[in-house]
Formats: sequence, structure tokens, C-alpha cells
Amino acid sequence: MRSYDNDVIPFEINVCNNQGNLFEECQVYDYPCDAEDFVTKYMKSYICEGLDKELSNFHTYGTQQLFDESFLAFDIKNYEPNSFIDFEVMFWIGYITRYWTFWLGTSSNEIITKYGFKYLRSTYGLHLLGPQEAIQEMIITNALIK
Repeated sequence: MRSYDNDVIPFEINVCNNQGNLFEECQVYDYPCDAEDFVTKYMKSYICEGLDKELSNFHTYGTQQLFDESFLAFDIKNYEPNSFIDFEVMFWIGYITRYWTFWLGTSSNEIITKYGFKYLRSTYGLHLLGPQEAIQEMIITNALIK
């Protein structure tokens, strides 16, 4: 596990943006799907396990390639019109979880298992903070809730 004094490099920021875009668009791709189901299965997948590593072919994939790979590999629920989640919230979840992995070395699987989609969604208000401050606040708040 990395420590709090690690910097996230520009390449990693691009990967964070890519994952944010993937989450943001999962409800509107060629095969619109349930956002919570997509994020949960994606975060527990071999794709994220690869992205969690310092070097991975998945780092070079575009959002459409990642979505296609995910959609073919997982049985993802279809999108329900009443289950739409705002694009900005979805981008936040994708960006902050990938940043968290790069910054502290916490696996994607551990983040989604320990914190869950609903908790991550509820932390959108922290997007006004810097990513490192937001992650620290998320960790502390979650510990207080439990």
C-alpha cells in the first residue's frame, strides 16, 4: 500500500479521467446498463485488477474499448429509465476511485467491497475538495458510520 505522500503523475490522471468518462457514459452506450450493477461488477473485475497495477494494457484502452470488454465479460443489468444517475456523479465515482487506487494503492475490489456504490455515490459533495482531501474524508466518514 502506498502512503499519503505519493503524488499521482499526469499519465495516471489521464487514466482517472478515462475511468470517469467510462462510468459517466455507461448508461448511454450502445448497450445502456444499470449504473450500480456496471460499476460494482467492473470494480471487481479482471479489468480493474489490471488497471490497479502500475503497468497494464488496459491503461491504453479508450472508454469504448473498456466498455465493450466489460459488457462482453459480465452479465450487466439493463438500464431502467427510473434508475438514471447524473453524469457528473458517475464521473466523480469513476475518477475518485481510480485516483484512490493510484494514490494509496488500495485495490478497486477493496474499495467497492468496503465502501459500496451507494456510499461512493453519496460522497459526490466532496468533489469540491482536492482528490486527496476527498479520499481522506471518505475514509474517515465511513469509519465513523460503521
